[in-house]
Amino acid sequence: MKAQYVSLLLFALAYNARSYSQYDKDSIIKNIKEVYQQVNNDKALHVITLDEQEFLGDEVSLDGGAGLEGYFKNDTLCKMVVEFGLSYAMRKYDYYFNKGRVIFIYETEKDYPEKKDGMLDYENLKLAFEGRYYYDNGKLIRSLFKGKKRAEGNTPAEYVKDLPADFKKYIKTLQTHAKSKK
Repeated sequence: MKAQYVSLLLFALAYNARSYSQYDKDSIIKNIKEVYQQVNNDKALHVITLDEQEFLGDEVSLDGGAGLEGYFKNDTLCKMVVEFGLSYAMRKYDYYFNKGRVIFIYETEKDYPEKKDGMLDYENLKLAFEGRYYYDNGKLIRSLFKGKKRAEGNTPAEYVKDLPADFKKYIKTLQTHAKSKK
């Protein structure tokens, strides 16, 4: 009889710990949303805009070009937007930072639709994919996907894990340009 109560008590504790963890994640995500909305509404941010040549150099030439923007409050990078034009789509990544760490990444892919003759319609873009990635202390705590990318080699788990690291050199480039503008 006692063993049943102990098992029930352990189950209740585990259930409450899991519920608290979910509550904690929801609270963190709520705070992240507040931060990125504040950044998006802050009209006083200083914007640094770089074209493909300025941030990629000669290492890559993309069909649809590329762009990089950094949004700064004083010397602090609050947001970074990276766009890549591919032969079949436009990909955009909005990175949001708090205290120097990425807290949220919003990714979109807009594809050029296929015409009846099998060619791509380069006059139009159609939203095909949205990804939302929430981070706490450098750790991914939630990812949400809507739609599908046209071409992707990595599995979503591998791909999402690499997103914060992929653009560290772009952050350095923006910070260097911001310092040189002073």
